[in-house]
Amino acid sequence: MKKTIKLTLFAGMLIVLAVVGCSNPSGDGSSTSASMFTYDEIGGKITITGYYGPGGAVKIPAKIEGKPVIALKSYSGYSLGVFFNSGLTSVTIPNSITSIGDYAFSGTLLTSVTIPDSVTYLSGFNSTQLTSITIPNSVTTIGVDAFLYCTSLTSVTIPNSVTTIGNSAFYGCTNLSSVTIGNNVKTIEAWAFNNNGLTSVTIPNSVTTIEPYAFWNNDLTSITIGANVTIATYAIDSFFYYIYNDGGKLAGTYQAIAISPYWVKQL
Repeated sequence: MKKTIKLTLFAGMLIVLAVVGCSNPSGDGSSTSASMFTYDEIGGKITITGYYGPGGAVKIPAKIEGKPVIALKSYSGYSLGVFFNSGLTSVTIPNSITSIGDYAFSGTLLTSVTIPDSVTYLSGFNSTQLTSITIPNSVTTIGVDAFLYCTSLTSVTIPNSVTTIGNSAFYGCTNLSSVTIGNNVKTIEAWAFNNNGLTSVTIPNSVTTIEPYAFWNNDLTSITIGANVTIATYAIDSFFYYIYNDGGKLAGTYQAIAISPYWVKQL
């Protein structure tokens, strides 16, 4: 009798452990367990604030506790990015996400990622090993340091949906040799394309402001630019600011030359 009771109790404990071990508050058995994340809930929507899993492949849940996951929090103060240096090798981002915060994936081992077309604020991939990136037409802002030090990137196309390219967004992407800037970009912030490998760039007519050092430390020999852009001193190099401004801010293509004034507008 005692032996039967013990066996029954043991079997019951195994069932409980199995249920607890398989618990997944995300409600999606194929997603990484919500127990590996910290998160805030505001107004019935979830913002993920941290990750404490083993790294490797992660599938971010579209829902936690039945509520939609809409954002990966930006770093702030002593709060690092959600997956900062986590050993992440691949990630699946659900189409419930609208904001990928600054430094969210910083220092991870990602070589590729698919950004869903629900995202409007795109940042957080600095110091990763991405070899390419497709920015969907839903994105309106590329955030601060978004792809900083992504040294394996060689080209990028900014879609027409984007209006702002943030501070140091592509800083230090030393192998970035081709960039296409969409026709609705208004502001290119400081250091955005600093220390890349660009030899030419076309600034669309939509751009009204290029901040300091935005294209500094490139190998630019040709710039095509619209009229009346406000260009900060040293936005391009030590000379272009004066040639463009003193020449009446004329639209056109400017070529670098080896002697003063170092830039001339093509006729």
